[in-house]
Amino acid sequence: MNLGLKEVLAEKLILPITKKLREEKGLIAPLSTVAWGESPAISFSTLLNNYLSDTEVAMGIDFLAEAVVGSGFYINSDDDKAKKIVEEFCAEVNLDNLNLMIAKEVIAFGNSFIEKIEPDDLINLKHIPISTIWKVKRDEYGKVERYEQLINGKIVELEPDRIIHFRFNAMNNSPFGYGLLHQLSTKKKYVVRLSDGNIKERTIPSLLELKWIMEDDMRKILHRYVPRHVYEFENASEDFITNQANVIKSLEPEQDFVFGGKGIKLNIHEVSIDPRARFEGFIEHFDNQRLIGLQTPIFKLFTTPGFTEASAKEATRMAERKAHAHKAYQWHSLYSWNSVKRRNYKKPE
Repeated sequence: MNLGLKEVLAEKLILPITKKLREEKGLIAPLSTVAWGESPAISFSTLLNNYLSDTEVAMGIDFLAEAVVGSGFYINSDDDKAKKIVEEFCAEVNLDNLNLMIAKEVIAFGNSFIEKIEPDDLINLKHIPISTIWKVKRDEYGKVERYEQLINGKIVELEPDRIIHFRFNAMNNSPFGYGLLHQLSTKKKYVVRLSDGNIKERTIPSLLELKWIMEDDMRKILHRYVPRHVYEFENASEDFITNQANVIKSLEPEQDFVFGGKGIKLNIHEVSIDPRARFEGFIEHFDNQRLIGLQTPIFKLFTTPGFTEASAKEATRMAERKAHAHKAYQWHSLYSWNSVKRRNYKKPE
């Protein structure tokens, strides 16, 4: 057969068939989401609120993030000019603080998003608030076509080549990762069969919700522990009782109630919780929450009996790590401004 004819047949018949056979077959994104896009299983704004609302959650995530990032990074090079350029870049993008933010979001939310202002250059990097990320639009084979932000009801579309998406623990080929807060914030569902044969689905609150419910119950019990009184007016009319009730409601805790109803007998009954009940654990829990929120061991060192030397050293190391992180942030902010001045840029207002 003529060599030219073979080439034509290969180009017209064989190559298209081979290409067709090699096309992707397995679908990644469900067809139902291709048109509308995919949203996080739990919105990032909900997860962020859970982080900000719980002192223990915030401390645990902060500790892991600071342990991952450590004391920062050290740049070494035989070429002083190259070293200086890299240092200036790190200072301009505030890489120390950016690394800590990325680590914190990836651990907590499983995701972090950085925008490259210039798609083909890393000179300008901007951290995108994770609570604004609403959807990811993918084709059926899983290729990201765009990211979508939702800000005050307005949708902003972002091209994938402008976004650096840090994704951790992306189960089932999800476009989003899953962080520690997902397990703590997810409700559990199970099905039970009733005696009449019907099936009913029940929902258990998330672990964080259960924790907050218990804390609220403790608060209510402690508040209820304050002595209360029931005022009983014998031979009194409904109007008289209503007027006295309004007076009693308006009293401050330290004020006394004066009664002078003619022909009416007043009985006062004290209502209190069993004095054998112990609430030291409740009080200690709320006290610990306050101290955890402050993220410093100094109060425990001075007020808690039995706070061992080993505990004190570990608590001090944690505080030193956090202090170092704040110091690094301040240093890089100053370094960045000095770098801007050397380039003769105007200082921002």
